[in-house]
Amino acid sequence: MDSGQIASVHDARVLVVGAGGIGCELLKTLVLSGFARIDVVDLDTIDTSNLSRQFFFRREHVGRSKAEVACAAVMRLNPKAEIAAHHGNIKAQEYGPKFFSQFALVFNALDNLDARRYVNRICVSLKIPFIESATEGYLGQLTAIFPGDTECFECNPREPPKTFAVCTIRTNPSEPIHCIHWAKMLFARIYGIQEDANAVTNLDTILSAVDEKSDLSTVAGSVFDQVFNKDIEVLAKMDKLWANRRAPVPLCYADAERDHATASVNADAARPTSGDAALPDQQLWNVATCAQKFVSSIAELFTLARSQAQGKGKAVLTWDKDCAPALDFVTAAANLRAHIFGIPMQSRFNVKAQAGNIIPALATTNAIIAGMAVMEGIKVLTNQRDRCRTAFLRGAAAAADRRLLVPCHLSPPSASCFVCGHRCMTLRIDTARATLGALVEGGLKKALSFTEPQVVKGGTILYECGEGLEDDEVAYFAKRTALKLTDVGITDTVLLSIFDEAANFTLDIRVSHAEFADNDDGARFEVVDAAREVAAAQEDRRRRAENDEQHRRAVERDEADADAVVLVEAKPATSGKRKHEEISGGADAIVL
Repeated sequence: MDSGQIASVHDARVLVVGAGGIGCELLKTLVLSGFARIDVVDLDTIDTSNLSRQFFFRREHVGRSKAEVACAAVMRLNPKAEIAAHHGNIKAQEYGPKFFSQFALVFNALDNLDARRYVNRICVSLKIPFIESATEGYLGQLTAIFPGDTECFECNPREPPKTFAVCTIRTNPSEPIHCIHWAKMLFARIYGIQEDANAVTNLDTILSAVDEKSDLSTVAGSVFDQVFNKDIEVLAKMDKLWANRRAPVPLCYADAERDHATASVNADAARPTSGDAALPDQQLWNVATCAQKFVSSIAELFTLARSQAQGKGKAVLTWDKDCAPALDFVTAAANLRAHIFGIPMQSRFNVKAQAGNIIPALATTNAIIAGMAVMEGIKVLTNQRDRCRTAFLRGAAAAADRRLLVPCHLSPPSASCFVCGHRCMTLRIDTARATLGALVEGGLKKALSFTEPQVVKGGTILYECGEGLEDDEVAYFAKRTALKLTDVGITDTVLLSIFDEAANFTLDIRVSHAEFADNDDGARFEVVDAAREVAAAQEDRRRRAENDEQHRRAVERDEADADAVVLVEAKPATSGKRKHEEISGGADAIVL
């Protein structure tokens, strides 16, 4: 780079969203590459599972903010750099459009789809270029996104998280993940809003009696007896259900408590040796420990809910993998249910990975993708947009043409994208039976990732939420969520404008009345865009043809190209020296 380009990189203020596996590598590489004005935002705190792949974190940092620890570490690489850590949720109001407008470039290093969509929408609305990156095991990819000129993150629909049949989860689990999902549903049943989606058991009698004077240990014991003893007794009597497998065995709290002696013996036998002894999350809890953790976490969570409610009724808790009592609850509940059904129990570490949808990460993959992301960032800041690429890191097994890094030209925006293409979406829902709350929570927040949706019909605000509302306004809109869509004027063919102030994003939605089978509460819906599906299919065919052509050219390319990087697997030499041809290419050379 010439002096002008170096100055552009040095003076640019950039934002790194996420200080995890990729984020830490990004911070290190940015500082070592001459970036001197960096802000980083991350909500998470450090736990023991991070220590194997995020090298700025040490055991003494467990429990502290990832952003703060990572920033303190990279400051040692360049004490003159201006690096600011923000321990918070990127979707919080304080990190809205005004915050983002300070930056010339954004690096996205997030691990969940919802937050990625938020950053994408806010950058598109403000025309801020950003680098999107992700890894999964040995695989990785990144791309530079120029809002309005190249496709955005949502131009290509992402596959939704895998779902499981509710009947399997409730009555006939066969895998650990079924028990983990059941435990999360039970959490929502106790601490969330009771609805059909989390109706794993009937706890109405127990929960309705809970008040400020209740003995929480007694409440927890009652819940334990209901879900692990009484409910299981009913299931065990369904003979046809267990014709080809062992029937579940009911478990009462007293029996689990009597497992204490066995528990201590099993714990000693299962305890890891030497260096692993300090990693309790990777140890398997026995039945007694699970029972104790289940009861204690229920009490802790009720106490947490009370503190959040501050005397204003029941507080609703949302399950969070980084909330210790919430993770203890799901781990204990899932393992107790697994024990009852004869399914292998899981460590707290594994439960967190599966319940929190954590993608496995490798330090080397993160380092490669982060390094390439910084290179793309330098191109953006030095006006070399034409050289920016989308790049894919492939596993060795997939690299049939022996190229592990595959670059592709940036694609133009998709005409069918409802974010950067400003299309109108169609929402099919039973307008006669669904409530305004079902539309907001299920359709807008869950399916379309709106953070603070404002629903407007014509010039009338039908629903609004967010930190700027007065208490009476909050109460008014909360009351309206119970109304049927027809009661608030939402009928077939009505056009709604949805504005998300947090992301500075607007979307038009046309409502289409539809009646679905198995839709008792009317909350089922479908987001439809026929034009998008057609355009997506055409675009997919075009890209496949283009990628096939790139692949053909790559195979034909001379492996001795001066720009190629070759990794060589050394072979045992038959004599004291190896022949020249054994180290200059050949069958074992891998071209990057």
